[in-house]
Amino acid sequence: MNNTTFKNMQSSGMLSYLVNKDLRKELSFYYEVLFKKPLDNNALYDDEGRKFYNDQFPITQPTNNRKINSLIGGPDQLSARYRTSEANRDFILNPSKVKTVIQDPLTLFKMESFYLRFCIYRRLLMTLEEQNQKLIEIVRQQQ
Repeated sequence: MNNTTFKNMQSSGMLSYLVNKDLRKELSFYYEVLFKKPLDNNALYDDEGRKFYNDQFPITQPTNNRKINSLIGGPDQLSARYRTSEANRDFILNPSKVKTVIQDPLTLFKMESFYLRFCIYRRLLMTLEEQNQKLIEIVRQQQ
């Protein structure tokens, strides 16, 4: 069953045929609360990922075109000294440059933010799995 099926069952009144109130409550919680969280988090994760890799990630490819660079970069992008072809070459080939970029507080902050969004997603998946097991147990007890 997916969210659409659940909504159809709910709007048609078919859930009222479930005698077990706990099952109805847990199904509602699963589809109306838990199921939405990973979808919302995925959108945030994708958005943060695009911003991170386009604006913050040290290895980017600046175009030397101000108009295109201004479209790519947001207000929180790395400073201009990191967004040059020479800076990218130095980042790849010069370990001291890598150290400087990686230790930049903005890079660290954005990397941590991106990583935490992934951790939230993993936790949401574990919560969904726990709720699945709970629903399975309720159905088994009915049989």
